[in-house]
Amino acid sequence: MTTWVALLRGVNVGGRRKVPMADLRDACTALGFENVSTYIQSGNVSFEHASPSGAAERHDLARTISQCVATTFGHSDVPVVMRTREEMAAIVQASPYAPCPDGKTAVGNSPDPKQLAVAFLHDEPVSAKRDSLDPSTHLPDTFAWAPSGTDIYLHCPSSFASTKLTTTWFEKALGVGATIRNWKTTTYLARLQ
Repeated sequence: MTTWVALLRGVNVGGRRKVPMADLRDACTALGFENVSTYIQSGNVSFEHASPSGAAERHDLARTISQCVATTFGHSDVPVVMRTREEMAAIVQASPYAPCPDGKTAVGNSPDPKQLAVAFLHDEPVSAKRDSLDPSTHLPDTFAWAPSGTDIYLHCPSSFASTKLTTTWFEKALGVGATIRNWKTTTYLARLQ
């Protein structure tokens, strides 16, 4: 069994695209997923499924969940990004900003974890688009690529409310779907069993 984390983009934001988490758990259980749990209201679902963690299976699961959200909640435009629990743990461990893995405290000269997030991309972008992005474009906010090539670490001391390093900015620049989770959420999802 693989433990998967599904990251739904743009649900329960500003009163739009409401998806009650208890109902989402029930809907995912009805799909045959096991040990389904959700974390906070921003559309984070973990579950176990027998499918291997290959690219085709990842896209099939994302499509299945997206279709389920459309059928169950009436939202036909909710993208889903999939990661395994192991991939989430690797993202936390490889952070160039070195916050404490508990997601709550800084270590040494590392930034405040409240200034950190991760952009999760649906697919690996074309290398030319990736290489054209300058991490210092929107200083003091900056970003760094994760070793996976499909995840981006964000450091936004200006605040996430005012940064230009948004989901939409990355999607337009890279030509792939994305969703962002703060560091606390990312570390929590990485610790799921």
